Amino acid sequence: MRVLKKISSLILATVMSITLILLTTASALSAESMSDAGSVQSNNYNVLVLNFDPVFSMAGNKNQHELMSWWNDPHWLADEFRSDMSEISYGYANYTMVDWIDIEEMPRSTDGKSYTLEYYYETLMTANKETGGAYWSYSGWDEYGLTFDYEHYLNEYNVFDRVNKGEIDEVWIFTGPMVGVTLYETRMVGKDTYWCNSPELESDCKPFVVYGFNYERGVGEMLEDAGHRAESIMKHVMGSPDYTKDYTDYTDWEKFTAYDSVAPGKSGVGNVHFAPNSTKDYEWGNTKYVYSNCEDWLNYPDINTAPEQVNCETWGNGDIREHHKWWFSRFPHIEGVNSKTGFYNNWWIYFTLDYINNPPASSDTIVYGDVNNDGVFNVSDVLELLRWLLNYSTKPENWKAADLCKDEKLDVLDLCMMKYKLINK
Repeated sequence: MRVLKKISSLILATVMSITLILLTTASALSAESMSDAGSVQSNNYNVLVLNFDPVFSMAGNKNQHELMSWWNDPHWLADEFRSDMSEISYGYANYTMVDWIDIEEMPRSTDGKSYTLEYYYETLMTANKETGGAYWSYSGWDEYGLTFDYEHYLNEYNVFDRVNKGEIDEVWIFTGPMVGVTLYETRMVGKDTYWCNSPELESDCKPFVVYGFNYERGVGEMLEDAGHRAESIMKHVMGSPDYTKDYTDYTDWEKFTAYDSVAPGKSGVGNVHFAPNSTKDYEWGNTKYVYSNCEDWLNYPDINTAPEQVNCETWGNGDIREHHKWWFSRFPHIEGVNSKTGFYNNWWIYFTLDYINNPPASSDTIVYGDVNNDGVFNVSDVLELLRWLLNYSTKPENWKAADLCKDEKLDVLDLCMMKYKLINK
């Protein structure tokens, strides 16, 4: 018996030595193989930009976004927003502006009305002077607040057909402030749509989202629009949060959005308006420390670390853009389906509406590395595969999850890949 134990120990040591040697080989495998094993898929989404930015001859031929020195160039805003979205989605949501249309008019309302350039410029200058720069508070704006005519412009630029053909996935609309019509921050358009921070707009095409951006505002506010889009979609998918019930009954969405004021001592990441320690809307700069598991969401669905004390230093000290990037970066983003909840582990699949328009193939729902089939990939899965390779156990039930090389067999190279994936998790 002692001899057998020594032989087993020798075999184990030999295999581990081989594993360490082959680990270097595994790390040199193609980027495609490693992406399949441990990274979220990188997707591209085509964007049509409708930019209301007419030229004002009475202002020396300035475009509308140049009328006030602190207004932003819509091209810069779009580029920064696109860059941030790719970063915070870990490369899943990559946007390409395939068509940019500059519209030389003021936006019209559903009743066909719009400001003339002359009226807008004269009123803006008067309002800016009389209010000391707070032109939005000026009472002289005529009929402000009419509804933007979505259907007119979406038909004018053949958007519905282009969406159905796969040429366009989203529409981004830029306007200036106080233009007489109201655009929703986001609006979902198409078949079987639902509330997306605004009433849905039914149309005979696959669902897509239209953003309403204002170049008076910054990238942080654009991310806030995206955040409210995410909240609406996740509420539709997983249900509206109810923080009054026992925490053990919380959905993952409720655990993610919980903050200390509604779930004392059990804060997650919070929501777009409320950071983990916020006591009121937009209070992202609160210095008070609270317990939160917000950092553990980077390991989703393996969330079991004890809550830690955090405050605004964790999410940007009150900066709107930094908070929203931090919030989004904790969005679950790994492959597979959560065996406990039945939802995708990658919530960007919901955000982008891929779960409707482009659902992952069944093979993509495998949580690669999850050998013991508990919905989580961790060190116990590596040990289970190692035990099988040493003939200490039967073949894993979820053996396909261990086939990281995707060659329909299990060997020490798969073990190396699993270790590499775990180290870089």
